[in-house]
Amino acid sequence: MAKYFKEPLLINPEVRRNFLLNWMDGTFFAFGMSFVPVMTVLPVFVRQVGGNNITVALVQVIWIIGVNFPQIFIANYTRQLPYKKPFFLKTAALQRLPWLLMALLCFFIIKNVSSNMGLVFFFIAFGLAAIAGAVNYPGWFDLISKITPVNLRGRLFALRTISGAILGIAGGWLVKIILSAQPFPANFGYLFLLAFVMMTVSYVSLIFLKEQEANASTESLNHFQYFRQLPNLIKSNHNFLNFLIADSLMTIGLIAQPFFIVNAMQRFGLDSASSGSFTMIYMLSMVILNLCSGSIGDRFGHRVNMIIAAFSVLASCVLAITLRSLSLYYFVFVLSALNTSMIQVSRLPILAEICNEKERPTYISISNMITSPFILLGLLGGYLVDLYGYDVIFAIAGLGGFLSLIWWVFYVAEPRRQNIFVVESVER
Repeated sequence: MAKYFKEPLLINPEVRRNFLLNWMDGTFFAFGMSFVPVMTVLPVFVRQVGGNNITVALVQVIWIIGVNFPQIFIANYTRQLPYKKPFFLKTAALQRLPWLLMALLCFFIIKNVSSNMGLVFFFIAFGLAAIAGAVNYPGWFDLISKITPVNLRGRLFALRTISGAILGIAGGWLVKIILSAQPFPANFGYLFLLAFVMMTVSYVSLIFLKEQEANASTESLNHFQYFRQLPNLIKSNHNFLNFLIADSLMTIGLIAQPFFIVNAMQRFGLDSASSGSFTMIYMLSMVILNLCSGSIGDRFGHRVNMIIAAFSVLASCVLAITLRSLSLYYFVFVLSALNTSMIQVSRLPILAEICNEKERPTYISISNMITSPFILLGLLGGYLVDLYGYDVIFAIAGLGGFLSLIWWVFYVAEPRRQNIFVVESVER
């Protein structure tokens, strides 16, 4: 990692300070999420509360829809703020509180109510966490893009993911110990509490970020005018339209992820503590894969990483269908980590390069509003799993990954070869 800090751009003390603080934020937020990953721990929790395959699918559906779809309703307000940090700090605090609420539910409520009511209470709290993240997201995306030069963004996201995943290995180990040593549902309550504590640590670093330049949009629009001009914004940027298609197909590919763990548990007769082992494999893979992904994106463009992400979706689904050995099934989680790694490192940076600088909150909100509903296919998949088994949802997701791969390769252009954005000056 030391070579990252030999980057000339980091000689500027303000850039270096913000880079380090953003790195710390991402590291501890990821560490917090390693105690409650949507792909491994939460599906097991829902199962133990009494959920079926449809409610397992609902975990990822609520998370992706909740975090992404509501953003468009806050983006117009966010884009007109000259300084994003004050609003961002308020919404970031709200984003963390529901995890404390989920811990309290496990300690005091879930064991005293029916399984259906327990699931309702959990999904309400979980949905609040997702929606609070949506309100926070446009301001965070604009702020982090504004204070991070374009040629550092890939490495910043890679470092956030690497260090978060390193801590996440320890998180996976603690998950395994806590789930084995403590009774249900208190064991999951401790995991939610640890997630809240680590996310609070990440919040402290955000307080010290420096945002010196104002960047409010020059066009002030009421909500009706704002929504009316969105279709023209999409039509006027052909590469953005192709990005939306590729991203939507990729989202279809992600519907399989929460079923990998429950499929493994059923196929190989595993207990809930095994989710900790899969989490450790997943996090270790993230560390290894991110050592080069950020540099690849910064040097060659983030489209390359998104092509790799689409391929990994396809490959993980093929392996989930065909593998019948537990030791080999771990490769499904390695490929899932590859997909997650590439998306975390490159999806936002490539979008920041495709879009107009002053309209970043609008572009990210449109992207997430349009692509996130495709995860609803996961609910249909949960229904089909009950009828035909897990292979059907793996096949649907694999097809989404394949079509996304085709779109990234043949239709999405590398934005650095186009004159549709202005590269921010490297002199800060």
